[in-house]
Amino acid sequence: MHAEPPPVTPTPLPPPTPVPNPGLAPRSVLSPWQRPLVHATVVGSIVLGATGVFLLGTPGGTPAASSAFLAHLLVGVLLVPLLLVFTVPHAIAQTRRKPVIALSGAGVLLLALAVAGTGAMLFLEPTSRPTYSTWAIHVFGGFGLFALYALHRMFGSNPAKGWILGVSWSAVVLLGAALLLWEKADPGRVSFFDSGDAVAAEAAHSIFAPSNVTSGAGRLALTAEDIRDVASCATCHRRITDEWRRSAHRHSSMTNPFYKATILDMRERFPKSDTQWCAGCHDPALLFTSDPKGGPGTQMSSEGLDFDSDDARTGLTCVVCHAIETKNSTLGNADFTLRSRKVYPGEKSSNAAIVKAHDVMLRLKPEAHVASMTPSNIRESSHCSLCHKAEPPPELNRWHWARAQDEYDSHDDSGVSMGNARSFYHPPASKRCQDCHMPMVDDREDPAADEKGMVRSHLFATANTMLPHLRGDEDMIRKISTFLKTSARVDITQVVLSGNRRFVPAPIIKPAVRPGEIVEAHVVIRNTGTGHGFPGGTVDSNEVWVDFEAKVGGQPAFFASGKLDPKTGEVDPSAEFYRAYWMRRDGTRFVSRIASDLYTLIYVKRIGPGTADVVRYRFRVPDGATGALELTATLRYRKFALDVAASVARVLNTKDGTIKNAPIPGPDGSLVIQHQLEEEYLVPGRIFAADLAKLPIVDIAAGTLSLPITAEGTPGAPPAPESLKLQMPDDRDRINDLGIANLLQGEPFAASDLFETVTRVDPKYPDGFVNVGRAAVAKNDWTSARDAFDKAFALKKDYPKTLFFLGLTRMNESGGDFAAAEVLFKKVLESFPRDRESHRRLMRSLYEQGKLTECLEVVDRFNKTIDSEDWETWYWAMRSYQDLGDEPRRLAAQQAHDKYRPDDDATNRRGPFLLADPNLHNLAQPVHVHEAPDSK
Repeated sequence: MHAEPPPVTPTPLPPPTPVPNPGLAPRSVLSPWQRPLVHATVVGSIVLGATGVFLLGTPGGTPAASSAFLAHLLVGVLLVPLLLVFTVPHAIAQTRRKPVIALSGAGVLLLALAVAGTGAMLFLEPTSRPTYSTWAIHVFGGFGLFALYALHRMFGSNPAKGWILGVSWSAVVLLGAALLLWEKADPGRVSFFDSGDAVAAEAAHSIFAPSNVTSGAGRLALTAEDIRDVASCATCHRRITDEWRRSAHRHSSMTNPFYKATILDMRERFPKSDTQWCAGCHDPALLFTSDPKGGPGTQMSSEGLDFDSDDARTGLTCVVCHAIETKNSTLGNADFTLRSRKVYPGEKSSNAAIVKAHDVMLRLKPEAHVASMTPSNIRESSHCSLCHKAEPPPELNRWHWARAQDEYDSHDDSGVSMGNARSFYHPPASKRCQDCHMPMVDDREDPAADEKGMVRSHLFATANTMLPHLRGDEDMIRKISTFLKTSARVDITQVVLSGNRRFVPAPIIKPAVRPGEIVEAHVVIRNTGTGHGFPGGTVDSNEVWVDFEAKVGGQPAFFASGKLDPKTGEVDPSAEFYRAYWMRRDGTRFVSRIASDLYTLIYVKRIGPGTADVVRYRFRVPDGATGALELTATLRYRKFALDVAASVARVLNTKDGTIKNAPIPGPDGSLVIQHQLEEEYLVPGRIFAADLAKLPIVDIAAGTLSLPITAEGTPGAPPAPESLKLQMPDDRDRINDLGIANLLQGEPFAASDLFETVTRVDPKYPDGFVNVGRAAVAKNDWTSARDAFDKAFALKKDYPKTLFFLGLTRMNESGGDFAAAEVLFKKVLESFPRDRESHRRLMRSLYEQGKLTECLEVVDRFNKTIDSEDWETWYWAMRSYQDLGDEPRRLAAQQAHDKYRPDDDATNRRGPFLLADPNLHNLAQPVHVHEAPDSK
């Protein structure tokens, strides 16, 4: 039997392949766990996009900007791991399915990582400004990331619907707009000094008078915290702040014993409100705050002013130079409105993370901060005029408006600034105050550094050797000394021997002298490196003099001028001084440094920028002398003069009860004071006895000359300088400098001879012929002047310097061609639009032609853009208004003219004072000689 086979089970057929339905969405490429990650990424990207665009467009410094920055930062940090967790498995699963789409996804990932990486770099860079490439990758990469992701979603396996992308972009716009509205509604913290408007600030002037300063609040503050805050600035500007702590600006107030003595004495002898004139620049923390004891006025003028308080020791801080509003005025006397810097949210937080976020936000978005700390003219010399130009008004000296310190006008009306066509010398390029007083120094860590990593120095290491001396800062004294040595040059340029024979240049000729012969040595001091009058600053209290000596061989000097008294340290009173010498109302010398004491100027002697002075010394060569006559002239500097130091010591030792537990100076130390140092800013340190008789002396420059001594001396006439082997242009300029000095001292004939010599030494030097013409103008020799100017034009066509003096000649020669002069002065002003004398001469030439309206236009332009305190300008305004019959304006112009014109009565008042002091009488003469008794 055969068994039956088992039944066959049919193999089931595979289910039919479904036909795609175009109405259904394709299968998602995302796993269930990936979908929330995508949603979170999209939401985070919306936040990043909105905050990023908002931050790109805002200057920062508001709660909205800070919140947007924190949101941008936190969301960005959270999205990076989220992106990696999603993208890596997604890329592995999808790369083999659609390589082209996968490539766009890889691009999204790589660009996202680049944006995240540059964001981390921007955040982590400590203080230096971010590089442009880092910033560009982060910003432009962010925009590119959004575009690339949109393309990836639109053409991927599961394309995103257009309305979804539209909603996402709309969300970015709406969130950005919300942030913008928030910023407009809440600008953030407003400093007290920004709480008023322009009307309130203008009305507040009376609070701070006689200073020109006012407050942006329109009233007094209860605290000077905003002014004292230097620590915040040090966070980013460490080197600048450290330098400032050693500067004279930091010690402008009561940590400067000389200033402190002035205020103590002033408060005792004059109304306390007078001190507000000083405080506008020296004591902002005291001037802008109210009396803490409830008095009606400022803390500066309060009855019980505490000279040891933090406010009294604050000094001139960052805010007072940087966070101010200026009117582009150059009136000086602190003519500004105090505002404040922009404070970003989080600065004062106790949370280190928030402070770090603040610091980064400030560094990345500094626009608001920079705007608040950048007055319109801070990079111009006019900014320095706010305090480095001072003129006590009649309200202070109870007499007459007086010009005191004024470095700004001296610089502005000079060749150094290229504001003066008439300058004897012009530099290759103009210089501002900042170029010399704030040189560039290396600080690559400062966000304010330029592309080379350089910032402006804030040491101001230029002249005040007293302050670093008191704190033992020898490095600062060295820096100041180095700077001072660039300011002037000393040469013994000419020697005059018997028979009025003039040997120039003496160092080249080296004429022999004979025993018993009377010799006159002419020492020329040229202002070579000072962009304003030399000396500058407080020229009434600084001590600058010439130390001259003549000796034979190694023997002691047989004739000397300007030596120090070995016992007292005082300078020989007959020495040649460069200073302003003022007299007080009581007939004594002005040494108090109190503007209220200014009364009569006895004389002033300074060397203008690009000019020179000559000092004459006459002596007899000793009988029997042999060998060589050795002459030395040294220009010396001390801050301050000892009689000023004695006044300070007297005031502090009798009136200053503010330094607690300080030892009393010994009886042998009349110039010893008690001075308190600082451990750090506003932290008092040790008290020590400082001897003001030992202030440092700097030898700025010296010139020497050695002449052989022979029995017969030098017979015959001096050799012609053009026949000598001169070093050009140095020897030429030394002859020229002597001519300049003679011309400025009112010796045009001697100057003319020297300038003629210059033209023979260097016939291709146009200034030589210009100077010959200048001397001719001073002699009223108009024919010779025009001949000299023609020769200058032949060498340098349309030379503005020549044009000016030709205009002066055309105006003053017989008949006066004022129309021709007008054309010439206008041409000068095309090249030198700030030339003051060209403006004044143009005013006269227009007035003389009857062009009164045009004359007044020049006056108005001059007053608005150059100087509204020029008495001669007001003279032409007064004459023009008078001829036009405009009595109200004539009267106003006359009042201004009478206010600013020189004090006519000063000559009568100073006469008896000069007659009583032979040394002063000699020094006050434009031309004088220092001579040994046996040479008269």
